[in-house]
Amino acid sequence: MPSIVFENQLFVLKNVMDVLPKHKNFPLGSNSIDTLTGQPVQKTEYIKIKDRKIQTVFFHQTAGSYQKGYEGLMNTSRFFIEDPVFENRRWTGNGRGWPGMAYTFYVPFCPDKCNGKLEIYQCWDLDWVTYHTGQGHNRTSVGIAFQGYFKSRHITNFVPFKGTTGSPSSEQMDIAESIWEDYFKPKLGLLNRDLSGHFRAGKPSCPGDVLEAFVIDKNCKSEDFKEVDKPIALDTWEKRQAALVLLGFKLGNTGTLKNGVDGKPGYKTRSSIEQLEKEFGMVPSGVWDQHLEDEVVHALEKNGVTSLLLSLYLPKENPPVAG
Repeated sequence: MPSIVFENQLFVLKNVMDVLPKHKNFPLGSNSIDTLTGQPVQKTEYIKIKDRKIQTVFFHQTAGSYQKGYEGLMNTSRFFIEDPVFENRRWTGNGRGWPGMAYTFYVPFCPDKCNGKLEIYQCWDLDWVTYHTGQGHNRTSVGIAFQGYFKSRHITNFVPFKGTTGSPSSEQMDIAESIWEDYFKPKLGLLNRDLSGHFRAGKPSCPGDVLEAFVIDKNCKSEDFKEVDKPIALDTWEKRQAALVLLGFKLGNTGTLKNGVDGKPGYKTRSSIEQLEKEFGMVPSGVWDQHLEDEVVHALEKNGVTSLLLSLYLPKENPPVAG
């Protein structure tokens, strides 16, 4: 039986690492294909770093099954280890082929109860490095997955799963608050600014608008933010690149946040600018001018982006300050 490793007034955290399924060839798996041969490319093993320093906690959504509690956990874990199917050099799903579950922690949409408390799960020891975020973050972070498929301003034609509203359950939101304040912060010595979401590291739609707002609210209550939110100003290349990332463009993994925001406009930045100009009905030039900036600011504001959110995408050597 899984052991309880932590509990408070709201939930119990059970360690399920030893009972979750692993890949049959663990520690090797595959999650991509060779463009020449069309064959799966083997990934390196999950690694364990003794007493590794956790600097960031990333919130994720699983976008998978809504099976209740422990059953949903096992189903999600099986998806990660099941080998993918490739047809005509195209991945068609059926699994990831990874060594094991991608996330260190898992919060069901409908948790089971243990002694009257909500039951959530620890899937890996904190020293294990798994694949959950990428772009250089995995070695110093853990991922906590909230089971479900959630609305995001970056998803068009969103259709929630049957019987859901497309938002996290009330139990999940209570757990998000409680596990951050009672477990992650005191156990790992983290501050509010160390809470993040996959949206800051290459996947704008994850973990969805509601959990993204939770992360931003916590960040904005950190000591980094001394001022009230101000109008968006894109007066540096770091801010312009952050705006591009928020609009869904991928600028690579440079910069301290590994999100391409480095203040050095290169090929990817210029290409993104040209694509934006086309979307705005402008002649593509790759040049950032006032007309383009006005259009970008309007697009950001239309999508609910504020200067506080924009500042969360800036390099950490310049602590984010509103405006």
